[in-house]
Amino acid sequence: DALGEPTVVIGQDSLQRPSGEAFVTFASVEDCEKGLRYHMKHLGRRYIEIFPLFNKEYYRKSRSGVGV
Repeated sequence: DALGEPTVVIGQDSLQRPSGEAFVTFASVEDCEKGLRYHMKHLGRRYIEIFPLFNKEYYRKSRSGVGV
């Protein structure tokens, strides 16, 4: 968010179930770089893909309801 606090928004499908997509903000650039290390890795049984979004893209997607 604007104060640099980390946030997680879990996306939902049309039935309000988790969609498998999430939007994450980080408190610092360093934390973001650490998070990007998980791209194309497994977290338990889940495969992780990470795509950086700039604030403008994040707000557009989150307000349009796409995956959120």
